[in-house]
Amino acid sequence: MVNLTSILFVLALTSVAFPLALGLHPDKENRQGNLFLIALLFGAVQAMMVFLGNLLGQQFMHLFSAHHQIVVFAVFGLIAVRMIIEALKIRKENRLFAFESYSRLLIIAIAAAINSLIAGMVGKYFQPFGTALPWAFFIAGFGWSILGLLLPINRINILLASVLQLFFAVVLLIIGLLYLFKLLVIS
Repeated sequence: MVNLTSILFVLALTSVAFPLALGLHPDKENRQGNLFLIALLFGAVQAMMVFLGNLLGQQFMHLFSAHHQIVVFAVFGLIAVRMIIEALKIRKENRLFAFESYSRLLIIAIAAAINSLIAGMVGKYFQPFGTALPWAFFIAGFGWSILGLLLPINRINILLASVLQLFFAVVLLIIGLLYLFKLLVIS
C-alpha cells in the first residue's frame, strides 16, 4: 500500500542526490542531453543499489527476525546520522563536486546511493511499494538529480540542500521510531 510514509521514505533516501547534482554542471555544449543522462544515471544507480541491498539483506536478515523492529530502527537511525553529517558538510560547501569526467560521475552516483543500499538490506521487514521499490527509487533519484542540475549553484540553493538533508534525516528517524513502536506497518 502506498501512503505518505512510503513516499517520504523514498524521497528521504534519494534526496542525497540533490546536493551532489547541484554541484555538477556539465559543459555548456549539449547541456540538456547531458543533464538528462546524468539524471538517468543517478536514478538508475539509486534503483540498482536498493535492489542489491535487498538481495544482500535476504541472505542474513532472517537472523534478526525476532528483533526486526530494532534492526530497522537502527538502520534508519544510522542513515539519519549519516545524512545529518552530510548536511553539515553541505553547509560548509565540502560536499559539492565539480563535473570532471563521466567516470568520476559514476563514483559520485554510487556514493549518493549508499544509503539506499543500506536501507535495502532491511527490505525483508520494511519495503514500501513492494517489488516496485527500485522503480520508486529510480523516479525519485531522477527527479532530485534534475532539480539539482537545473538550479544554479548559489548560497540559497546550498542552504536549501542542507536544510532538505536535515529535514529528511528527521523524517527517516520518525519513520524508524514509528516502526520500532509498531505504530507503522509496511511490508
